[in-house]
Amino acid sequence: MTWRSVTSAGVVVGLCGGALAAASALQPDARTAASDATVREFLRSADLACTGRGSADEDASVAAASVPDTRGQDVPGRVRVDQGRRELAHITRPGATATAPATGSATVHADGGLAPGLITAEVLVDPRGEGKGLASAPCPPATAESWLLGAGAQPGQHSVVVLTNPTASDSLVDITAFTKGGPIETAGDDGITVPAGATVEVRVDKLARRSPAVALRVRTRVGLVAAILRDEQMNGLTPMGADLASPAGEPARHVVLAGVPGGAGSRELHLIAPRGSGTVRLTALTENGPLPLLAGQPVPVKEGAVTVLDLTDEISGRVAALRITGDVEVLAGMRATTAVDESVRARREAAVAAAERAVQDANGAAQRQAAQERLTRAETANAIDPGEDFAWLGAAPPLSGRAAVTGLSRSLDATLLVTAVGGPAQVDVSLLPADPSGARPQRGRPVRVAADTTVAVPVRAPAATYSAIVARTAGTGIVHVGHVQLDDGRSLTGYALAPLRVWIPATRALPRYTQ
Repeated sequence: MTWRSVTSAGVVVGLCGGALAAASALQPDARTAASDATVREFLRSADLACTGRGSADEDASVAAASVPDTRGQDVPGRVRVDQGRRELAHITRPGATATAPATGSATVHADGGLAPGLITAEVLVDPRGEGKGLASAPCPPATAESWLLGAGAQPGQHSVVVLTNPTASDSLVDITAFTKGGPIETAGDDGITVPAGATVEVRVDKLARRSPAVALRVRTRVGLVAAILRDEQMNGLTPMGADLASPAGEPARHVVLAGVPGGAGSRELHLIAPRGSGTVRLTALTENGPLPLLAGQPVPVKEGAVTVLDLTDEISGRVAALRITGDVEVLAGMRATTAVDESVRARREAAVAAAERAVQDANGAAQRQAAQERLTRAETANAIDPGEDFAWLGAAPPLSGRAAVTGLSRSLDATLLVTAVGGPAQVDVSLLPADPSGARPQRGRPVRVAADTTVAVPVRAPAATYSAIVARTAGTGIVHVGHVQLDDGRSLTGYALAPLRVWIPATRALPRYTQ
Protein backbone atom coordinates (compact mmCIF):
# COMPACT_ATOMS: atom_id res chain seq x y z
CA MET A 1 0.00 0.00 0.00
CA THR A 2 1.43 3.42 -0.93
CA TRP A 3 0.74 6.71 0.75
CA ARG A 4 -1.25 7.92 -2.22
CA SER A 5 -3.50 4.86 -2.11
CA VAL A 6 -4.57 5.52 1.45
CA THR A 7 -7.76 7.55 1.78
CA SER A 8 -6.04 9.88 4.19
CA ALA A 9 -3.15 12.21 4.49
CA GLY A 10 -3.00 14.28 7.57
CA VAL A 11 -2.20 17.35 9.46
CA VAL A 12 -2.06 19.37 12.60
CA VAL A 13 -3.79 19.99 15.83
CA GLY A 14 -3.55 22.70 18.33
CA LEU A 15 -3.22 22.67 22.09
CA CYS A 16 -3.81 25.62 24.33
CA GLY A 17 -3.00 26.20 27.91
CA GLY A 18 -2.67 28.93 30.42
CA ALA A 19 -3.51 30.00 33.89
CA LEU A 20 -6.08 32.27 35.48
CA ALA A 21 -6.49 33.27 39.05
CA ALA A 22 -10.14 34.11 39.53
CA ALA A 23 -12.58 34.21 42.42
CA SER A 24 -16.36 34.48 42.48
CA ALA A 25 -17.80 37.15 44.72
CA LEU A 26 -20.76 35.70 46.59
CA GLN A 27 -23.32 37.26 48.89
CA PRO A 28 -22.73 36.33 52.56
CA ASP A 29 -25.03 33.60 53.80
CA ALA A 30 -25.25 31.06 56.59
CA ARG A 31 -23.26 28.37 54.76
CA THR A 32 -20.04 27.15 56.37
CA ALA A 33 -16.67 26.35 54.86
CA ALA A 34 -17.71 22.70 54.65
CA SER A 35 -20.13 23.59 51.87
CA ASP A 36 -17.52 25.43 49.79
CA ALA A 37 -17.36 24.05 46.24
CA THR A 38 -15.05 24.08 43.25
CA VAL A 39 -16.66 25.87 40.32
CA ARG A 40 -15.66 26.48 36.71
CA GLU A 41 -14.50 29.82 35.41
CA PHE A 42 -13.81 30.77 31.81
CA LEU A 43 -10.15 30.74 30.85
CA ARG A 44 -9.05 34.36 30.65
CA SER A 45 -5.30 34.09 30.14
CA ALA A 46 -3.00 31.67 28.29
CA ASP A 47 0.76 31.71 27.74
CA LEU A 48 2.34 29.18 25.38
CA ALA A 49 5.93 28.66 24.23
CA CYS A 50 7.14 27.74 20.71
CA THR A 51 10.69 26.48 20.09
CA GLY A 52 11.42 28.22 16.80
CA ARG A 53 13.79 26.82 14.18
CA GLY A 54 16.62 24.50 15.13
CA SER A 55 19.06 25.79 12.48
CA ALA A 56 19.43 28.63 10.01
CA ASP A 57 18.53 26.21 7.19
CA GLU A 58 14.98 25.69 8.45
CA ASP A 59 11.89 27.80 7.84
CA ALA A 60 9.89 28.07 11.06
CA SER A 61 6.41 29.51 11.41
CA VAL A 62 3.97 29.93 14.27
CA ALA A 63 0.19 29.96 13.90
CA ALA A 64 -2.33 30.96 16.57
CA ALA A 65 -6.07 30.84 15.90
CA SER A 66 -9.22 31.54 17.87
CA VAL A 67 -11.86 28.89 17.14
CA PRO A 68 -15.16 30.78 16.78
CA ASP A 69 -18.44 29.93 18.52
CA THR A 70 -16.61 28.96 21.72
CA ARG A 71 -18.22 29.76 25.05
CA GLY A 72 -16.54 32.60 26.93
CA GLN A 73 -15.81 34.68 23.83
CA ASP A 74 -18.46 37.26 24.73
CA VAL A 75 -15.87 39.71 26.12
CA PRO A 76 -13.05 41.51 24.25
CA GLY A 77 -9.75 39.67 23.92
CA ARG A 78 -6.43 39.61 22.12
CA VAL A 79 -3.90 37.00 20.98
CA ARG A 80 -0.32 38.10 20.47
CA VAL A 81 2.66 36.22 18.95
CA ASP A 82 5.92 37.62 20.33
CA GLN A 83 9.59 36.96 19.78
CA GLY A 84 11.48 38.47 22.67
CA ARG A 85 10.02 41.94 23.16
CA ARG A 86 8.94 42.22 19.52
CA GLU A 87 5.37 41.50 18.46
CA LEU A 88 5.22 39.36 15.31
CA ALA A 89 1.45 39.24 14.82
CA HIS A 90 -1.83 39.61 16.69
CA ILE A 91 -5.56 39.02 16.36
CA THR A 92 -8.54 40.52 18.17
CA ARG A 93 -11.57 38.61 16.86
CA PRO A 94 -12.89 35.04 17.15
CA GLY A 95 -12.32 33.15 13.90
CA ALA A 96 -9.08 35.04 13.20
CA THR A 97 -5.65 33.46 12.70
CA ALA A 98 -2.24 35.01 13.35
CA THR A 99 0.71 33.57 11.42
CA ALA A 100 4.34 34.66 11.60
CA PRO A 101 7.82 33.40 10.74
CA ALA A 102 9.90 32.57 13.81
CA THR A 103 13.69 32.75 13.58
CA GLY A 104 13.96 31.88 17.27
CA SER A 105 11.77 30.86 20.19
CA ALA A 106 8.42 32.63 20.31
CA THR A 107 5.56 32.94 22.78
CA VAL A 108 1.81 33.14 22.28
CA HIS A 109 -0.19 35.14 24.81
CA ALA A 110 -3.98 35.27 24.86
CA ASP A 111 -6.21 37.19 27.20
CA GLY A 112 -9.87 38.01 27.72
CA GLY A 113 -12.40 36.44 25.38
CA LEU A 114 -9.79 34.98 23.02
CA ALA A 115 -8.22 32.70 25.62
CA PRO A 116 -11.10 30.17 25.35
CA GLY A 117 -10.76 28.29 22.05
CA LEU A 118 -7.11 29.22 21.45
CA ILE A 119 -5.13 26.77 19.27
CA THR A 120 -1.49 27.05 18.27
CA ALA A 121 1.08 25.24 16.16
CA GLU A 122 4.66 25.63 15.09
CA VAL A 123 5.81 24.11 11.80
CA LEU A 124 9.43 23.60 10.72
CA VAL A 125 10.31 22.93 7.07
CA ASP A 126 13.71 22.25 5.53
CA PRO A 127 13.50 24.03 2.14
CA ARG A 128 16.72 22.49 0.81
CA GLY A 129 15.01 19.31 -0.33
CA GLU A 130 17.49 17.17 1.59
CA GLY A 131 14.93 14.95 3.26
CA LYS A 132 14.93 16.32 6.79
CA GLY A 133 11.27 16.80 6.10
CA LEU A 134 8.60 18.35 8.24
CA ALA A 135 8.31 18.92 11.98
CA SER A 136 5.30 20.30 13.83
CA ALA A 137 3.78 20.46 17.29
CA PRO A 138 1.36 22.57 19.31
CA CYS A 139 3.07 25.19 21.45
CA PRO A 140 2.93 23.85 25.05
CA PRO A 141 2.13 25.77 28.24
CA ALA A 142 4.63 26.16 31.06
CA THR A 143 4.22 23.51 33.77
CA ALA A 144 6.00 22.18 36.85
CA GLU A 145 6.48 18.69 35.40
CA SER A 146 6.34 17.03 31.98
CA TRP A 147 7.52 13.84 30.30
CA LEU A 148 9.12 13.62 26.86
CA LEU A 149 9.42 10.36 24.91
CA GLY A 150 11.16 9.63 21.63
CA ALA A 151 14.64 10.90 22.43
CA GLY A 152 17.85 9.02 21.76
CA ALA A 153 21.62 9.41 21.84
CA GLN A 154 22.81 6.75 19.42
CA PRO A 155 25.21 7.63 16.57
CA GLY A 156 23.42 9.72 13.96
CA GLN A 157 20.66 10.89 16.31
CA HIS A 158 20.56 14.44 17.61
CA SER A 159 17.94 14.98 20.33
CA VAL A 160 17.59 18.30 22.12
CA VAL A 161 15.28 19.27 24.98
CA VAL A 162 14.11 22.84 24.47
CA LEU A 163 13.13 24.58 27.73
CA THR A 164 11.30 27.90 27.43
CA ASN A 165 10.28 30.10 30.34
CA PRO A 166 7.43 32.42 29.26
CA THR A 167 6.92 33.72 32.81
CA ALA A 168 8.28 36.84 34.49
CA SER A 169 10.55 35.03 36.98
CA ASP A 170 13.49 32.63 36.64
CA SER A 171 12.96 28.87 36.82
CA LEU A 172 15.22 26.09 38.11
CA VAL A 173 14.84 22.75 36.34
CA ASP A 174 15.91 19.12 36.86
CA ILE A 175 15.97 16.61 33.97
CA THR A 176 16.07 12.86 34.64
CA ALA A 177 16.85 10.45 31.79
CA PHE A 178 15.41 6.92 31.59
CA THR A 179 16.78 4.27 29.21
CA LYS A 180 16.11 0.60 28.51
CA GLY A 181 18.22 -0.17 31.58
CA GLY A 182 16.36 2.25 33.86
CA PRO A 183 17.02 5.76 35.21
CA ILE A 184 20.43 7.38 34.81
CA GLU A 185 22.01 9.37 37.59
CA THR A 186 23.08 12.78 36.35
CA ALA A 187 26.08 14.53 37.80
CA GLY A 188 25.63 17.74 39.73
CA ASP A 189 22.88 19.10 41.95
CA ASP A 190 22.76 22.66 40.65
CA GLY A 191 19.90 22.11 38.21
CA ILE A 192 19.36 24.09 35.03
CA THR A 193 18.47 27.76 35.29
CA VAL A 194 16.04 29.08 32.66
CA PRO A 195 15.84 32.86 32.99
CA ALA A 196 12.52 34.69 32.63
CA GLY A 197 11.57 35.02 28.98
CA ALA A 198 14.51 32.88 27.85
CA THR A 199 15.07 29.51 26.16
CA VAL A 200 17.71 26.93 27.11
CA GLU A 201 18.59 23.85 25.03
CA VAL A 202 19.90 20.63 26.60
CA ARG A 203 21.47 17.91 24.44
CA VAL A 204 20.25 14.43 25.32
CA ASP A 205 23.62 12.84 24.55
CA LYS A 206 24.99 14.78 27.53
CA LEU A 207 22.46 13.01 29.76
CA ALA A 208 22.43 9.47 28.32
CA ARG A 209 25.38 8.62 26.07
CA ARG A 210 24.82 6.11 23.24
CA SER A 211 21.33 5.18 24.41
CA PRO A 212 19.00 4.32 21.50
CA ALA A 213 15.77 5.12 23.39
CA VAL A 214 15.46 7.74 26.12
CA ALA A 215 12.50 9.10 28.07
CA LEU A 216 12.91 12.35 29.98
CA ARG A 217 11.20 13.75 33.04
CA VAL A 218 11.40 17.53 33.29
CA ARG A 219 10.62 18.94 36.76
CA THR A 220 11.04 22.42 38.18
CA ARG A 221 12.29 23.17 41.65
CA VAL A 222 11.29 26.80 41.22
CA GLY A 223 8.95 28.33 38.65
CA LEU A 224 7.50 26.83 35.46
CA VAL A 225 8.88 25.86 32.02
CA ALA A 226 7.48 24.67 28.71
CA ALA A 227 9.38 21.63 27.43
CA ILE A 228 9.48 20.12 23.95
CA LEU A 229 11.82 17.65 22.23
CA ARG A 230 13.49 18.35 18.88
CA ASP A 231 14.83 15.16 17.26
CA GLU A 232 16.84 14.69 14.05
CA GLN A 233 18.35 11.49 12.65
CA MET A 234 21.05 10.82 10.07
CA ASN A 235 22.51 7.70 8.46
CA GLY A 236 26.02 8.82 7.59
CA LEU A 237 25.43 11.88 5.41
CA THR A 238 21.86 10.86 4.56
CA PRO A 239 19.13 12.71 6.48
CA MET A 240 16.60 10.28 7.96
CA GLY A 241 14.00 12.71 9.24
CA ALA A 242 13.14 15.17 11.99
CA ASP A 243 10.20 15.99 14.20
CA LEU A 244 9.07 17.72 17.38
CA ALA A 245 7.66 15.71 20.32
CA SER A 246 5.23 17.39 22.70
CA PRO A 247 4.89 16.40 26.38
CA ALA A 248 3.46 12.88 26.71
CA GLY A 249 0.64 13.71 29.13
CA GLU A 250 -0.12 11.90 32.38
CA PRO A 251 0.58 8.21 33.06
CA ALA A 252 -2.57 6.07 32.70
CA ARG A 253 -3.70 2.44 32.55
CA HIS A 254 -5.63 3.11 29.35
CA VAL A 255 -3.84 5.04 26.58
CA VAL A 256 -4.89 5.62 22.96
CA LEU A 257 -2.31 6.71 20.36
CA ALA A 258 -4.40 8.20 17.54
CA GLY A 259 -3.26 9.09 14.04
CA VAL A 260 -1.10 6.12 13.01
CA PRO A 261 -0.80 6.65 9.24
CA GLY A 262 -1.10 3.95 6.61
CA GLY A 263 1.50 3.04 4.02
CA ALA A 264 5.07 1.80 3.98
CA GLY A 265 7.54 2.51 6.74
CA SER A 266 8.29 1.38 10.28
CA ARG A 267 6.07 1.67 13.38
CA GLU A 268 7.99 1.69 16.67
CA LEU A 269 6.26 1.91 20.07
CA HIS A 270 7.96 3.38 23.16
CA LEU A 271 6.57 2.67 26.66
CA ILE A 272 7.59 3.64 30.17
CA ALA A 273 5.93 2.91 33.52
CA PRO A 274 7.03 5.65 35.95
CA ARG A 275 5.44 4.25 39.12
CA GLY A 276 5.55 0.45 39.10
CA SER A 277 6.07 -2.69 37.02
CA GLY A 278 3.34 -4.67 35.31
CA THR A 279 1.99 -5.73 31.92
CA VAL A 280 0.06 -4.13 29.06
CA ARG A 281 -1.86 -5.47 26.06
CA LEU A 282 -1.90 -3.82 22.64
CA THR A 283 -4.73 -3.54 20.12
CA ALA A 284 -4.69 -1.76 16.75
CA LEU A 285 -8.04 -0.10 16.00
CA THR A 286 -8.00 -0.23 12.19
CA GLU A 287 -10.44 0.76 9.45
CA ASN A 288 -11.77 -2.80 9.61
CA GLY A 289 -12.05 -3.05 13.39
CA PRO A 290 -9.87 -4.12 16.33
CA LEU A 291 -6.73 -6.17 15.71
CA PRO A 292 -4.98 -7.70 18.78
CA LEU A 293 -1.21 -7.27 18.43
CA LEU A 294 1.50 -9.72 19.47
CA ALA A 295 -1.14 -12.50 19.48
CA GLY A 296 -2.91 -10.73 22.31
CA GLN A 297 -0.13 -11.64 24.73
CA PRO A 298 0.74 -9.32 27.64
CA VAL A 299 3.87 -7.20 27.33
CA PRO A 300 5.93 -6.79 30.52
CA VAL A 301 7.02 -3.26 31.45
CA LYS A 302 9.57 -2.54 34.18
CA GLU A 303 9.32 0.51 36.41
CA GLY A 304 11.55 3.31 35.18
CA ALA A 305 12.78 1.45 32.08
CA VAL A 306 11.95 2.25 28.44
CA THR A 307 10.36 -0.61 26.50
CA VAL A 308 10.63 -0.44 22.69
CA LEU A 309 8.48 -2.66 20.43
CA ASP A 310 8.74 -2.91 16.64
CA LEU A 311 5.13 -3.21 15.47
CA THR A 312 5.82 -2.70 11.74
CA ASP A 313 4.80 -6.21 10.70
CA GLU A 314 1.92 -6.33 13.17
CA ILE A 315 0.28 -3.12 11.91
CA SER A 316 1.32 -3.91 8.33
CA GLY A 317 0.75 -0.47 6.79
CA ARG A 318 -2.79 -0.06 8.13
CA VAL A 319 -4.40 3.24 9.13
CA ALA A 320 -5.00 2.78 12.86
CA ALA A 321 -5.02 3.95 16.43
CA LEU A 322 -3.18 1.96 19.08
CA ARG A 323 -5.04 1.08 22.30
CA ILE A 324 -2.83 0.23 25.28
CA THR A 325 -4.43 -1.25 28.41
CA GLY A 326 -2.75 -2.77 31.45
CA ASP A 327 -2.46 -3.17 35.19
CA VAL A 328 0.08 -0.37 35.55
CA GLU A 329 0.12 3.29 34.50
CA VAL A 330 2.25 3.99 31.43
CA LEU A 331 3.28 6.76 29.08
CA ALA A 332 3.43 5.87 25.39
CA GLY A 333 4.41 7.23 21.99
CA MET A 334 5.07 5.90 18.50
CA ARG A 335 7.58 6.78 15.80
CA ALA A 336 6.09 6.29 12.32
CA THR A 337 8.39 6.60 9.31
CA THR A 338 7.89 6.94 5.60
CA ALA A 339 9.66 4.84 2.98
CA VAL A 340 10.67 6.16 -0.43
CA ASP A 341 9.32 4.01 -3.28
CA GLU A 342 9.54 4.11 -7.07
CA SER A 343 6.41 6.25 -7.42
CA VAL A 344 8.10 8.98 -5.37
CA ARG A 345 11.24 8.81 -7.49
CA ALA A 346 9.13 9.07 -10.65
CA ARG A 347 7.37 12.17 -9.29
CA ARG A 348 10.73 13.76 -8.51
CA GLU A 349 11.99 13.14 -12.03
CA ALA A 350 8.78 14.63 -13.41
CA ALA A 351 9.25 17.66 -11.13
CA VAL A 352 12.74 18.25 -12.54
CA ALA A 353 11.42 18.05 -16.11
CA ALA A 354 8.60 20.49 -15.32
CA ALA A 355 11.03 22.91 -13.67
CA GLU A 356 13.34 22.78 -16.69
CA ARG A 357 10.41 23.68 -18.98
CA ALA A 358 9.48 26.54 -16.64
CA VAL A 359 13.01 27.97 -16.94
CA GLN A 360 12.84 27.79 -20.74
CA ASP A 361 9.39 29.43 -20.85
CA ALA A 362 10.12 32.16 -18.27
CA ASN A 363 9.63 35.77 -19.32
CA GLY A 364 11.49 38.50 -17.46
CA ALA A 365 14.23 38.41 -14.84
CA ALA A 366 11.94 37.84 -11.85
CA GLN A 367 10.14 34.92 -13.47
CA ARG A 368 13.43 33.36 -14.60
CA GLN A 369 14.88 33.67 -11.09
CA ALA A 370 11.83 32.02 -9.52
CA ALA A 371 11.90 29.22 -12.11
CA GLN A 372 15.64 28.66 -11.57
CA GLU A 373 15.14 28.39 -7.79
CA ARG A 374 12.38 25.83 -8.39
CA LEU A 375 14.68 23.84 -10.67
CA THR A 376 17.50 23.90 -8.11
CA ARG A 377 15.20 22.53 -5.41
CA ALA A 378 13.86 19.81 -7.70
CA GLU A 379 17.35 18.74 -8.82
CA THR A 380 18.57 18.62 -5.22
CA ALA A 381 15.67 16.43 -4.14
CA ASN A 382 16.18 14.12 -7.11
CA ALA A 383 19.97 13.87 -6.86
CA ILE A 384 20.26 12.52 -3.32
CA ASP A 385 18.76 9.63 -1.43
CA PRO A 386 16.63 11.31 1.26
CA GLY A 387 16.26 8.11 3.26
CA GLU A 388 13.04 8.62 5.17
CA ASP A 389 11.19 11.02 7.43
CA PHE A 390 9.28 10.31 10.62
CA ALA A 391 6.54 11.65 12.85
CA TRP A 392 6.29 11.21 16.61
CA LEU A 393 2.72 10.35 17.66
CA GLY A 394 1.61 10.78 21.27
CA ALA A 395 -1.42 9.97 23.39
CA ALA A 396 -4.74 11.42 22.21
CA PRO A 397 -7.07 12.70 24.97
CA PRO A 398 -10.77 11.74 24.74
CA LEU A 399 -12.93 14.27 22.91
CA SER A 400 -16.28 15.20 24.44
CA GLY A 401 -16.76 18.52 22.65
CA ARG A 402 -14.47 20.07 20.04
CA ALA A 403 -10.78 19.87 19.12
CA ALA A 404 -8.87 21.71 16.43
CA VAL A 405 -5.49 21.97 14.73
CA THR A 406 -3.98 25.00 13.02
CA GLY A 407 -0.96 25.74 10.86
CA LEU A 408 -2.13 23.46 8.03
CA SER A 409 -0.82 24.21 4.55
CA ARG A 410 -2.41 23.76 1.13
CA SER A 411 0.97 22.58 -0.19
CA LEU A 412 0.76 19.44 1.98
CA ASP A 413 -1.56 16.44 1.96
CA ALA A 414 -3.48 16.49 5.24
CA THR A 415 -5.55 13.75 6.85
CA LEU A 416 -7.53 13.57 10.08
CA LEU A 417 -7.71 10.12 11.67
CA VAL A 418 -10.79 9.70 13.89
CA THR A 419 -11.14 6.73 16.27
CA ALA A 420 -14.18 5.61 18.30
CA VAL A 421 -13.51 3.33 21.30
CA GLY A 422 -16.17 1.19 22.99
CA GLY A 423 -19.03 2.22 20.73
CA PRO A 424 -19.95 4.07 17.51
CA ALA A 425 -19.65 7.84 17.24
CA GLN A 426 -20.23 10.69 14.82
CA VAL A 427 -18.15 13.83 14.42
CA ASP A 428 -18.44 16.95 12.30
CA VAL A 429 -15.32 18.18 10.47
CA SER A 430 -15.11 21.82 9.35
CA LEU A 431 -12.25 23.95 8.00
CA LEU A 432 -11.36 27.52 8.99
CA PRO A 433 -9.39 29.63 6.44
CA ALA A 434 -6.55 31.64 8.01
CA ASP A 435 -7.51 35.32 8.06
CA PRO A 436 -6.12 37.90 10.52
CA SER A 437 -9.44 39.78 10.34
CA GLY A 438 -11.56 36.74 11.16
CA ALA A 439 -13.40 34.09 9.14
CA ARG A 440 -16.24 31.62 9.47
CA PRO A 441 -15.65 27.86 9.26
CA GLN A 442 -16.79 26.21 6.08
CA ARG A 443 -19.89 24.06 6.34
CA GLY A 444 -18.96 20.89 8.18
CA ARG A 445 -19.19 17.35 6.92
CA PRO A 446 -20.42 14.49 9.13
CA VAL A 447 -18.15 11.50 9.66
CA ARG A 448 -19.49 8.25 11.14
CA VAL A 449 -17.09 5.93 12.95
CA ALA A 450 -18.00 2.37 13.91
CA ALA A 451 -17.07 1.00 17.33
CA ASP A 452 -13.35 0.30 17.81
CA THR A 453 -12.39 1.50 14.34
CA THR A 454 -10.44 4.37 12.80
CA VAL A 455 -11.63 6.46 9.83
CA ALA A 456 -9.21 8.47 7.69
CA VAL A 457 -10.66 11.83 6.59
CA PRO A 458 -8.69 13.56 3.79
CA VAL A 459 -8.75 17.34 4.10
CA ARG A 460 -9.37 19.64 1.14
CA ALA A 461 -7.60 22.92 1.84
CA PRO A 462 -9.88 26.00 1.70
CA ALA A 463 -6.95 28.44 1.68
CA ALA A 464 -3.16 28.60 1.59
CA THR A 465 -3.13 28.11 5.37
CA TYR A 466 -6.03 26.96 7.51
CA SER A 467 -7.28 25.14 10.62
CA ALA A 468 -9.39 22.00 10.96
CA ILE A 469 -12.10 21.68 13.63
CA VAL A 470 -13.53 18.34 14.83
CA ALA A 471 -16.72 18.33 16.91
CA ARG A 472 -18.21 15.22 18.51
CA THR A 473 -21.94 15.23 17.72
CA ALA A 474 -23.42 11.81 18.54
CA GLY A 475 -22.80 8.23 19.62
CA THR A 476 -21.71 6.30 22.68
CA GLY A 477 -18.07 5.75 21.69
CA ILE A 478 -15.13 7.64 23.16
CA VAL A 479 -13.57 9.72 20.37
CA HIS A 480 -9.83 10.25 19.84
CA VAL A 481 -8.40 12.27 16.93
CA GLY A 482 -4.97 12.49 15.33
CA HIS A 483 -3.67 14.04 12.15
CA VAL A 484 -0.77 13.71 9.72
CA GLN A 485 0.67 15.93 6.98
CA LEU A 486 2.59 14.50 4.06
CA ASP A 487 4.77 16.15 1.41
CA ASP A 488 5.55 14.29 -1.83
CA GLY A 489 5.20 10.90 -0.17
CA ARG A 490 8.35 11.30 1.91
CA SER A 491 8.16 14.17 4.44
CA LEU A 492 5.83 13.42 7.33
CA THR A 493 4.59 15.09 10.50
CA GLY A 494 1.56 14.85 12.75
CA TYR A 495 0.24 14.69 16.30
CA ALA A 496 -2.89 14.12 18.37
CA LEU A 497 -5.57 16.77 18.82
CA ALA A 498 -6.47 17.93 22.31
CA PRO A 499 -9.92 19.25 23.34
CA LEU A 500 -10.32 23.01 23.19
CA ARG A 501 -9.44 24.62 26.49
CA VAL A 502 -12.39 26.71 27.67
CA TRP A 503 -12.64 26.37 31.46
CA ILE A 504 -10.39 26.27 34.49
CA PRO A 505 -11.38 25.16 37.98
CA ALA A 506 -11.65 27.88 40.59
CA THR A 507 -12.31 27.45 44.29
CA ARG A 508 -15.38 29.32 45.44
CA ALA A 509 -14.49 31.43 48.45
CA LEU A 510 -17.25 31.95 51.04
CA PRO A 511 -16.80 34.64 53.70
CA ARG A 512 -17.53 33.72 57.31
CA TYR A 513 -18.92 36.21 59.75
CA THR A 514 -18.90 36.02 63.54
CA GLN A 515 -21.37 37.82 65.73
